Amino acid sequence: MKKPIALFPITLVALILGSSFMIAQDAPKPVAPAKIELNDLEKKFEASLKNAVFVGRWCLTKDGKMGDSKPEKYTINSAKKISANQWVISARMQWGQKDINVPIPVALLWAGDTPVITLDKLWIPGAGTYSARVMVYDDTYAGTWSGGDHGGLLNGVITHPSKE
Repeated sequence: MKKPIALFPITLVALILGSSFMIAQDAPKPVAPAKIELNDLEKKFEASLKNAVFVGRWCLTKDGKMGDSKPEKYTINSAKKISANQWVISARMQWGQKDINVPIPVALLWAGDTPVITLDKLWIPGAGTYSARVMVYDDTYAGTWSGGDHGGLLNGVITHPSKE
């Protein structure tokens, strides 16, 4: 009499190998992020912020009065659209004794053909929590900001030292 073949180990191996193969086949494949198309105004905005330096003044406002102006400087490395009206602005911010590099997620809203950089209660490492509305027009910027119990105004010019 022939010895019966032990099917259990063979079946187990086939099941394991088959399952592994099916798992590998069913695993989701990485999907490249969809390329975000920019319209002409967005392309202009993106180009205007590439290696740009915002140089201007800011002042506190309190009880309807403006305080003394102080210098400010923000170096913008780039602006990149990540969804419908969401952008990330890579910036170096310098004021007082602070000098930090930070990616800043912002909403970019439009007043006609004019971009308005919008922050709502955004925590910026090393700086605090801020809200702001900053309009960019040609080579100038102007806006308002608040940071908890204080706020103010800002304005200035946008330069591109690498082009000069």
